[in-house]
Amino acid sequence: MSLPKWALRKAGIEDYAKVNAAVQKGVADFQFLHRNRLKAWMSQHGWKKSWFFPEEAFAKQASADKQKYETALNAGIVEIRIPIEEHKMGAEVLRDMDDLYVNREWDTLANDLKQYIVLLKYGVKIEAEGSYFSSAGNFYNWLHTRYPALEDAVDDWILDAR
Repeated sequence: MSLPKWALRKAGIEDYAKVNAAVQKGVADFQFLHRNRLKAWMSQHGWKKSWFFPEEAFAKQASADKQKYETALNAGIVEIRIPIEEHKMGAEVLRDMDDLYVNREWDTLANDLKQYIVLLKYGVKIEAEGSYFSSAGNFYNWLHTRYPALEDAVDDWILDAR
């Protein structure tokens, strides 16, 4: 399971280290603004290019060299999206999840909760009702307190958050 789009933010020049880490984790999202000019741009700027996978070659080089990263962002050839650092589960979201639980819509609830587990696996901190979570284990404990019947109702919901 990949990160939901709402859990990504646009990276800036100052985010080089965070982009590099996101590339290593496989969660950096490179959006090429001028895809049809990408190969030519890479040649003009002395980047190694691949005829078949220019996007992958670009991402690898941009994350491995700070100067290339800055050049690419300044040129406007790419927009890079990386995970947000933290997310607050608002009262409305929690009410909606509580309603799913009360109405025994456990599969839907489990699917909604999986995206938060994925966030934690990629290093995004989660806040819910004044509690802060940085690991899936602590978050699971909180969920089991809040939704005690969920584990029995949906057997594989914990293991399936990939």
